[in-house]
Amino acid sequence: FRMAIELGADATEMDLQLTKDGVVVVVHDDTVDRTTDGRGRIGDLTLAEIKRLDAGAKFGAAFRGERIPTLRELIDLVKAGGNPRFRLNLEIKFAEGQEGHPADLEERVLAVLRETGFLDRVITQSFHHPSAAKMKRLAPTIPAGLLVGQRRQPADPVAAVRQNGVNYYAPHYSL
Repeated sequence: FRMAIELGADATEMDLQLTKDGVVVVVHDDTVDRTTDGRGRIGDLTLAEIKRLDAGAKFGAAFRGERIPTLRELIDLVKAGGNPRFRLNLEIKFAEGQEGHPADLEERVLAVLRETGFLDRVITQSFHHPSAAKMKRLAPTIPAGLLVGQRRQPADPVAAVRQNGVNYYAPHYSL
């Protein structure tokens, strides 16, 4: 994220998940096993436990000591970068088979956005279409979209967008 800001990127995409103690963190996998020196599901670990993990060493010595950021920390980083046009593409992410749990992930994401004054610099999306629809209902001014993978595709993408009340459809590149 720092490099994207330094290079003058317009936006970054990230995945958001919730810790055991209800903090929104920026991390792709639903476990820390692959990307850190720890083990366990994001939803089973507290923020303090997650912050003790090294999220960079597995990727090379230059990244040693990197930590999984919270959404709030990332927004602070973006603000410090000084580019008022820089935007965040927020994927609301749930573990496979745990779609919709925790039930308050969307509300917690929105609370951070409201508290940081960052509502007008984000778009949201999710493979879990009820989550995308919920985000749109909770924050109608934020663009929300349906992510679509190779395995599960709606028969009619336009109808899916309309049914969920969202703004866009984002299919896997192979589609």
